[in-house]
Amino acid sequence: RIDLFNPYCYILHGSFEPIFDCDREAKIQALIKSLNELKGFTNNFVCVENLPRTCLLNTTTEINDVLSYCDGIYLCIDSNHFLREKSEDALLKVDGSKIKTLHISDHNYVQEKHWLPGEGEINWMKFIANLERIGYQGVFNYEVNHPFETVRENFVELFQKYNMIK
Repeated sequence: RIDLFNPYCYILHGSFEPIFDCDREAKIQALIKSLNELKGFTNNFVCVENLPRTCLLNTTTEINDVLSYCDGIYLCIDSNHFLREKSEDALLKVDGSKIKTLHISDHNYVQEKHWLPGEGEINWMKFIANLERIGYQGVFNYEVNHPFETVRENFVELFQKYNMIK
């Protein structure tokens, strides 16, 4: 296994859209095959990201099903991509030890928005509490379009609020 890049992890989108119901199972099988093949090229973490709308891995049920066939494949949880279930609840419906990184942003449960935490409908106090509950120790990676100072202020305020209610 020669990996010239040697990152902490590779994060992959498992599909694009639209995916029609009649094609879904074949696409899932192709994803499983691809993930298992990709893992053979690196000793680093290979993470597949949950995706919204008709994409693959748009529910925790589908995530769990796919990962059950993929040894050594992990998750990048994108808080902004759970549109069919609450992001904060989804954390408890997957194997927490499989979550290696996060993409953090808020949304309205209708469409992904990449808003700062607190601008949408995700319950961030519950989200952070559930990260603690599953023992997550990884990166809290914002995926928003804001200046660094704005992101830093949001992060500080978010965790100050969390630590006050904890």
